[in-house]
Amino acid sequence: MFVLSMSIAIRYYFLGAWLVLPFTILEMLFLATISMLVWRHNRCFERITVDEHEISIIRQNNRDRQQWKFQSYWVQVILQIDSSSWYPSRLLIRSHGRSIEVGKDLTDSERKELADRIKQVLDRVRQLSTDNRTQ
Repeated sequence: MFVLSMSIAIRYYFLGAWLVLPFTILEMLFLATISMLVWRHNRCFERITVDEHEISIIRQNNRDRQQWKFQSYWVQVILQIDSSSWYPSRLLIRSHGRSIEVGKDLTDSERKELADRIKQVLDRVRQLSTDNRTQ
């Protein structure tokens, strides 16, 4: 892409349209900067893991990695929806006075789907845990 754009710009430069070359260079610098920012953001993620005893949330940003652990049995999944629909909803994982917001980069509908899915998995884990205790 870079080679093609630069070769076209150089051709027009020699044909007398010298302004094409500086704008092509600016365009390539802009595209390189945007590509670098997208590449950096691709390394960011949140991973939610639920097992019989705990729910683990790992958040990886560009520079650091954070991890939170809560006991599965006591966790509350709270979806806070703004009554005026002015602000986006917030999905909180809460237990014992601590809470963490997850899914900040999701849309409201995706956040609701995630909340429902986490609740389903937690209900299943709690049911299995209760069944194992009674046996």
